[in-house]
Amino acid sequence: MSGGLFAASVAFYLVFGVFVVAFTGLAVFTIVWAVRRDMKSRREWLASQRSGQEPNEGL
Repeated sequence: MSGGLFAASVAFYLVFGVFVVAFTGLAVFTIVWAVRRDMKSRREWLASQRSGQEPNEGL
């Protein structure tokens, strides 16, 4: 009886570990994507401010 409980615990920790790794990877990917997008947008905005153009509001 104890062996089945041990196997269930091991299976749970393996699945939970995979979930944690996947969640962490997606969180890092999302943060990196957002920061890169923000940096690109900020560069474009600064360039338009320097040249005196109006920023693209609708895009």
